Amino acid sequence: RKAAAAGLTLLDNPDIDRPGTLTSEAKHLSIKHFRLTGKATITNPDLYTAAARQGIGAGRAYGCGLLLTK
Repeated sequence: RKAAAAGLTLLDNPDIDRPGTLTSEAKHLSIKHFRLTGKATITNPDLYTAAARQGIGAGRAYGCGLLLTK
């Protein structure tokens, strides 16, 4: 769902790496995280550009939700 909103179509089945939760005692913050590794096709360049600049998901304000593409 998030990939489609970012202008991407995932190809095959992506690998999911290190599912878990980051927590911070000082800020009482909990962010669920994981890493998807795989291939995708950019179906909407404008949406993808915005997602690459701004991130994806609720955790982007905390430095999460970033896209690394090659």
